Amino acid sequence: MGLHFGKWLIDNEIIKGYAAPYFELAAVCDQNEVLAHTCAREYHVKAYTRLEDALADRDIDLVTLITGPNHRAKLLDKIVDAGKAVMTTKPFETDAAEALRILKKAEAAGVPLFINSPQPVAPDDIACIQEWQEKYALGRLVGYHASNWASYREDPDGTWYDDPEQCPAAPLLRLGIYCMSDLSWFIPEDIEELTVVQSRVFTRRPTSDNAHAMVTHTDGTLGSIYSSFCVGDGEAYQNRLELQFEGGSVTRKINSMLLLEDDFIELELSTQYHGKHLTEKRTLPKYGSGYRWDWMHHVLNGGALPEKHTRPEQIAKSIRLIEKVKEAAREQRE
Repeated sequence: MGLHFGKWLIDNEIIKGYAAPYFELAAVCDQNEVLAHTCAREYHVKAYTRLEDALADRDIDLVTLITGPNHRAKLLDKIVDAGKAVMTTKPFETDAAEALRILKKAEAAGVPLFINSPQPVAPDDIACIQEWQEKYALGRLVGYHASNWASYREDPDGTWYDDPEQCPAAPLLRLGIYCMSDLSWFIPEDIEELTVVQSRVFTRRPTSDNAHAMVTHTDGTLGSIYSSFCVGDGEAYQNRLELQFEGGSVTRKINSMLLLEDDFIELELSTQYHGKHLTEKRTLPKYGSGYRWDWMHHVLNGGALPEKHTRPEQIAKSIRLIEKVKEAAREQRE
């Protein structure tokens, strides 16, 4: 459901990508009747223009919801009530309380509800950092810097991307959510202050294409998140992470080759261990753009997620960062 970005997902993940071994496209749904029927003819599937009609289709086991994040929980209510599994995208919602409500509702109903960021299970790079935290007793986090970027030159298209209220500090909301999701595994819950600076460099949209957030947590942890659509260095959708702990530091770099299946991740630890300086490096594969079709298939066939799977409270934590970004951007406009 939702063919603005959804068509890209169909072409690159469902028809021939990571979902192909596990799922078959059954139908497409979009409020734009022409778009829905055009795509349906292309893929030789059924077309719907109303979510309610798609949910009544007994052939459908999984709804992939690729609509804007504002009030997404209202759509998810309908899908969960229909008992259909859901795969959706980042940012999950823009309201942390609503996000937590619908995630708890789905959990209580036994309806699988997955997001691409944060993933339902910690990806290998996050699990590696957690392993180092424990093995080398890195202690508390004191600082972090996360950054990601791409090279866009966009025109207005009437979508929510053009609305400063729905899409404040646009790069942070559209790209930076990946950073926020990664950080949600490590950062403290409470935010004392968050400030945003943003600019319009190349975009012709009324929203920004270059943005930076500075964060102060109540326990003294300091952080920053930079996201941009202005950087054309050949590493599309780079996602870098630096974590400074009291007992060491960790850096994470994603080597992006433009084709998602070729991406790989490099991690490096620097710490003191038994009185000596120690470094450790790992290279890991990256799983596409984060949609865990394999885990969804596993759960729908009666399997269970591991004990340390992503909890609703963690997802809500990343959305609270979004709420703070929205507040800061609104104050800036006023």
